[in-house]
Amino acid sequence: MRRICYFSLGTCIAALLLFAACGGGGGGDGGDGLTTLTIYADPDWDGHVTYLGFVGFSPSASFHCTGDRDATMHPGYSSRQLYAFHIGGLEAARIVRVTLRLHQDRVQGNPYGKYGDVVIDHVEYIGATGLPTFNDQTLLRRFAVLSTSPNLGARTLNVTDQVVRNLGEAALYSQYRLRFWSEVAGFSDDVDDFAQFAFSENPSQDKRPRLIVEYR
Repeated sequence: MRRICYFSLGTCIAALLLFAACGGGGGGDGGDGLTTLTIYADPDWDGHVTYLGFVGFSPSASFHCTGDRDATMHPGYSSRQLYAFHIGGLEAARIVRVTLRLHQDRVQGNPYGKYGDVVIDHVEYIGATGLPTFNDQTLLRRFAVLSTSPNLGARTLNVTDQVVRNLGEAALYSQYRLRFWSEVAGFSDDVDDFAQFAFSENPSQDKRPRLIVEYR
């Protein structure tokens, strides 16, 4: 039997893991014996950071984007998106696979032609947001390519190693930063070129950022 839980905090994780440990979680689709948990990004910590170090977690969709806003702000104004998932209560030894799922909701201009692919950093920004959040606070830089085209829709990525590392360091959150492969200083124009991935407050549940955790 596959059990799916939707939440922002870790209380439900701990309860389900305890339930499974007591014999209540058995089975799994296709006889794989796995239980699946779905963890949505924490709405208090998903947002964006600008090249000036401004970090915003407002639910307003107009601010959260990855790329530049040369037209609406000024040439050279770039931004990166941030996501954090509460993983407290998970047991690293029982994890089989963790998949990050983000939905590309909007593309403005030609960011892929200008900057290349969207890549992802494994970071730690909670508790110390500011200028370092844009390019530092990095556990592993550019560990994978998330998106290669402006086509709208879901993107998935295996982040098992990242989550296991966070758990090994007793971290309560697994945190990520989106950016384009190349953001060359001085390469600016008067056109907005950005991709926008959905965030927790999106009214469409299907688009909300999540971790899909499969464990024994």
